[in-house]
Amino acid sequence: MQIIFTLLSSTPYLNYPYRLVGWAGWFSLLILLLWGMWRWREPVRLSTWVQRLIVVFVFLAVPFTALFLGLRVPVRGALPVPGLPIESPAPVLMFFSAILGFWLGGYWVL
Repeated sequence: MQIIFTLLSSTPYLNYPYRLVGWAGWFSLLILLLWGMWRWREPVRLSTWVQRLIVVFVFLAVPFTALFLGLRVPVRGALPVPGLPIESPAPVLMFFSAILGFWLGGYWVL
């Protein structure tokens, strides 16, 4: 395992589905997400300046918490993805990427 400081030094890699079943699954999840957002929508009222300040802080802090300080997990002995001619990079676990979500979830419940 290797500790990395940032994800900005490596090239992004996204493995798209290459069969019709994979694309159908992604589109069905997108439709389900959009339906859920439409079904349970509520207007957001930021009534105090403290709530507005917290929202601005979170929008500014998300790139820093998601892109910095992580752990690259080795995948020795793993088989490559079938049908891809290139070797995919090792997965990375970012330590602070979920902290803001947990903090906001607890803050808005109170």
